[in-house]
Amino acid sequence: MNKRIQYGASSFKEIKEANALYIDKTKKIYELISEPTRRFFISRPRRFGKSLFIDILFEIFQGNRELFKGLHIYNTDYDWTSYPVIRLDMSSLDLEDIKSFKESLLDMLREICNSLKIDQSKLTSTRTPKSFLSSIIKYVTESEQKVVILVDEYDYPILKNIDIEISLLEKFREILKDFYITFKQNSGAIRFLLLTGIGSFSKTSIFSGMNDLSDISSSEKYADLLGYTQEDLEKYFAPFIDEGATKLGLTRESFIEEIKLWYDGGFQMRTLMCIILLVSTCFLLLELITLKHTGFLQVLQSF
Repeated sequence: MNKRIQYGASSFKEIKEANALYIDKTKKIYELISEPTRRFFISRPRRFGKSLFIDILFEIFQGNRELFKGLHIYNTDYDWTSYPVIRLDMSSLDLEDIKSFKESLLDMLREICNSLKIDQSKLTSTRTPKSFLSSIIKYVTESEQKVVILVDEYDYPILKNIDIEISLLEKFREILKDFYITFKQNSGAIRFLLLTGIGSFSKTSIFSGMNDLSDISSSEKYADLLGYTQEDLEKYFAPFIDEGATKLGLTRESFIEEIKLWYDGGFQMRTLMCIILLVSTCFLLLELITLKHTGFLQVLQSF
């Protein structure tokens, strides 16, 4: 029986519990978390699986080994130590104005305190986002256990406000720059750090003080860490491709070409000569296989 396609999912646990289709990326993830650098940045287009990637890392660093049964990392020598994880979803912040932005950032840190069972009264400072984050890191590492930090959509507050007045945008940028420099200042307490985003951090001044981040966005080794390769598509989606080709009156090869033609936001890693397909759109294409060929194209052209 074919596994169900669950597109748009960002919870690894829900995917596993639903026995939905998951393309195993844990070999590359294992290699990444075993690197000596352990401070990374990766940029990809929206809806490319970045949030799911963050969630998978969260589950790994929580030591939830059984959730990965049947996947590559389950049988490796990874020790499955449970770490305190600080997870920051920057796309969830209130960006209405500077005051709301600061307060929502503080609220996020309060929620992290709750998840880590930290008594906020024991922290040295909770007044500003920077001092609050620094206090959390220092508190959880007092037991000599290092912390894991996962930041999703680091540049969302900037990209969302790209059209506002320059002076106001600069204030958002300064708050983020001041907040992120905390990672550099507490680098010795960090076991693993990953930031995801759309724009390259080297193209912004937000990380001007962070020269220890390894940018793997264009890395040949990690080119297929997110998204799907041509090989993934033909291997894991074979039953859906065959069914779609039959219903649309196409050959298998021409149907695959249609999918490649209409994928949205993908890009090519020229060094590998392999197409990395956008995650959710690939799912959506395969969900549309019951449509007639003409309708198929019309629907896709409306995106």
